[in-house]
Amino acid sequence: MNSGRWRQVRGRLSRQRRHLVAAARRSDHATAEHIRSLQERVRALSAWLGVWGVFKSCPVSGPHLVNNDFGVIVRMPGVPVHVHQGNDITAATGTPIVAPFDGTAVVSPNVLGGLAVKVYGAAGYVYNAHLSAYGHLGPVKAGDVIGYVGSTGDASGPHDHFEWHPGNGGAVDPNPLLSVVC
Repeated sequence: MNSGRWRQVRGRLSRQRRHLVAAARRSDHATAEHIRSLQERVRALSAWLGVWGVFKSCPVSGPHLVNNDFGVIVRMPGVPVHVHQGNDITAATGTPIVAPFDGTAVVSPNVLGGLAVKVYGAAGYVYNAHLSAYGHLGPVKAGDVIGYVGSTGDASGPHDHFEWHPGNGGAVDPNPLLSVVC
């Protein structure tokens, strides 16, 4: 290859290299900006949840599976047919159940729910059923152990039957709120 042709090839390769380096820098800058934007969204969402979020912690503190079964018709032998008013959170017997917000925990046992506890807070109350044992009762902070997963009452296996009653009214599907904290 003659020297003139060599300079042309070298010049073309040098321009291509500069173009690729500039494109990589733009890409790196855009990626860094996107990461900064996502980090800001996480900070804003965390701040919002701190002020407006209802549940501050997942009600089951340990390995679990949240079943989105609110509104399902329950048909079990020896149990009256009824509409399921909460989400079942499956976990091993004895797994801690915690208060999802600050409030007051009180016992609330009954035939269907077995050992149960309600936590009353500023925005309403939650009901946890089928406990194997009670934990701390009375004034509680989010994350305090209020009971332990069990299978008392009409349970077919160990789980926390978890209901959300905003404004102390009827039960509403807690799954959208649980999906944020669990």
